[in-house]
Amino acid sequence: MKTMKKLLCAAMAVVMLVSFAGCSTPEVAITVDGKDYPTGEYLAYLLDGFQQAYYNGGLYYYEQYGTDIWAEEYTYGEDEKKVKLDEYLKLQTVDTIIRQKALENKIAEAGVKFSDELTKQAQEMVDAVTEEELLTFGVNKEHYTAMCMAYYRNELALFLSRYDKDGSSPVAEADIRKYFDDNYLSYKMISIPMVDSDKKEFTADKQKETKDTLQKYLDMYNKGGDFNKVIAQYNYDISTSKEKELADLKDSDTRQDVDMKNASDEDLAKAVKGVPEGKAQIVTYSAGGTTLTAALILRLDPEKGEGYENYFADSRQNILMSLKYEEFDKEISDYAKTLTYEVNKTAYRICNPKKFVQQ
Repeated sequence: MKTMKKLLCAAMAVVMLVSFAGCSTPEVAITVDGKDYPTGEYLAYLLDGFQQAYYNGGLYYYEQYGTDIWAEEYTYGEDEKKVKLDEYLKLQTVDTIIRQKALENKIAEAGVKFSDELTKQAQEMVDAVTEEELLTFGVNKEHYTAMCMAYYRNELALFLSRYDKDGSSPVAEADIRKYFDDNYLSYKMISIPMVDSDKKEFTADKQKETKDTLQKYLDMYNKGGDFNKVIAQYNYDISTSKEKELADLKDSDTRQDVDMKNASDEDLAKAVKGVPEGKAQIVTYSAGGTTLTAALILRLDPEKGEGYENYFADSRQNILMSLKYEEFDKEISDYAKTLTYEVNKTAYRICNPKKFVQQ
């Protein structure tokens, strides 16, 4: 776990720890299908969900640039109601715990055993944070371990027991290979937005000027054949630093990979797909579906290049997830809706994700 900011004050941490010992905080936060989840374990799920959103989801960076992340509204549920971030995280935590119980029921029903590798990976998550760090957030190691062993094993263990080679409904290797060939893309790119500071698209002349700039770098690539040097030169040319230097870039610095089905920018993925493998071309696309952008794209063979020789084999599990997860997710989500649950209102109220960062 990445180092988080401390709680609002040390006194709050003490209050939380004392309450978890049995003073004012309810012992059980939520009961799902007859299983009681201690408030400390609920808080561990809330902490993990917060950490994923705050760091992995980029909220930390928005906050650093002055955005009040707690004032923003998020869409939640099938009725798409608008809620603030703290409420969204709490609702998501309840959903996550219900889903874990649904997965546990299905795992027991199918007699699924956790692999040593999966258990090892979950244990690494546990070991990545100390007891002292956890206690700062009102979570003890026992409750955090219970959360990790469920959240980081249940989903994948059940999924693989269905669709992997020895599963109950194995996916044909030919189908996995076809998905890879159809959807996996590797590329290098230089992109320039063709909008001004007011998000207004450039005039035709200004757009031509932008594409002419990219043509200069395309000519450089066609002459030298090293796209890493082209990107380094571009970065050098646009830098305003007085101490700028021409970087020695490697493939690991410049190469990008994407699964078209799960691409964060669908229009960019389509633009890459439109470039023949092994070729570099200037293309125009709407970045994020909105921002007119010109780009110089070199499309690569996903299985060629240093470290990419076993890319298909290394990506097999991710491919399998892309192929079958929608089907799997619907089954588990539908089943989870049939489980009865009860949330303790007091525990729900006092376990506030806002306390995970300084205000």
